[in-house]
Amino acid sequence: MSVTFSKKPSTAASAPLLTLDDVRKLQADYDADMRLLQELPERIAKTKIKLDAARLFLPEGVDLAKPAASLFPLIAREFEEEEGTTWIGAISNILNSEQRGFTHHEIKDALKLTPLAERLSRSDKGFYGAIARLCEREELFKSGNLIFSKATKDAYERAGTDLPSGSPKTRAGSAAELVLFALSEYKDGLDGPQLKSLVAEMPEAPGSIRHHGQYIYNVLGSLISSGRVEKYAGKYKLKA
Repeated sequence: MSVTFSKKPSTAASAPLLTLDDVRKLQADYDADMRLLQELPERIAKTKIKLDAARLFLPEGVDLAKPAASLFPLIAREFEEEEGTTWIGAISNILNSEQRGFTHHEIKDALKLTPLAERLSRSDKGFYGAIARLCEREELFKSGNLIFSKATKDAYERAGTDLPSGSPKTRAGSAAELVLFALSEYKDGLDGPQLKSLVAEMPEAPGSIRHHGQYIYNVLGSLISSGRVEKYAGKYKLKA
């Protein structure tokens, strides 16, 4: 006599493979990713502006992979060398070579004929640092878009005449006009921090330019939108 056993069917209910909550979570994840995707371009642009500005203060060839603390001695050494001796000495010699005012562009052109030419082609942070230091020491003076040595300023005072101011009519007016004037002086273009530094030094510069770091980019954005300025390789230029 043979006996056959049959498998007893399971009475337990099968668990669902996908619940409504699972679908809702997937939808929420998708929506969050889409919002992030829309926000990323603006976030990247803002970070790039900050990064470009920060890189101006780094010596040539610095490895950003090194610990942050190791960068500070290098920065200090470069600024001590460039601002404390070479750059300041060269700029002072140029300003004292003639009894007149010089534009930033003229000083840079003269520096290209000195041993500093190669450094200037790599970075002009030493140049702007030296100009700022000489201003603090009251060894150079600005009038309009012109820069004068102390000796030249004293000569004008002895003659009882005011320092010339370059082209005040060209610059008078709004922040946008000041930016356009500054760019007209630099055919190769300027990056944001350089442009802000130049415009902030102008007597007519509004407080918004001097005290609000991001305001210059609002002005540049409007000028780009109007077709008067273009940005290429990180520099702003007058549109041809």
